[in-house]
Amino acid sequence: MRHCCRLRLPRAPAINGGGHDAFPSNALKSTLAALYLRPMRRIPTILLCLLAGACSTLPPPEAEPPPDETQLKAGLNQAITESHFARPVEVSDVINAPASSTQPWMVCIRSASSGDARRPTYAAFFGKDGTGKYGQYIRSRYSVFAENCETQTYHPFADTGTTSPAPSPSPTPEPKKHRRHQQ
Repeated sequence: MRHCCRLRLPRAPAINGGGHDAFPSNALKSTLAALYLRPMRRIPTILLCLLAGACSTLPPPEAEPPPDETQLKAGLNQAITESHFARPVEVSDVINAPASSTQPWMVCIRSASSGDARRPTYAAFFGKDGTGKYGQYIRSRYSVFAENCETQTYHPFADTGTTSPAPSPSPTPEPKKHRRHQQ
């Protein structure tokens, strides 16, 4: 006898010499029933979960306004200082931060003086601070791949409130040579 299914049923002895196979034992029947009915129990459970998920609604996320010009300039100045990038600096426009970020807005920063094709980028994040004010600078860090700072369009960051580089100190006078006093 050829077996065409995956389960191999044991061959029972012939009943009354008629050559017919006897039915499987009760233990085997319950095993077969469990194997065939198990997927049937899953389908209603999955449908019930999908139905419950479709009926539930989450409140829409709170839409925060982007930072205004003064908040943006103050935050970018602080982020540029933290980044230690050589000036001049280029920045991207304010963009939506990725969904994995807790802050809704970000700006990408990079140094314009570097001649490398692959310049390191910094991401400055803006959002609601602890006092409840929107558009505040929250933090900055080196950007990661998911933020797509490499694909952004950059423009020079010109802030009128930036401090000019500190003047170089005047050359220090040479120390006086010590001479022995003659008495």
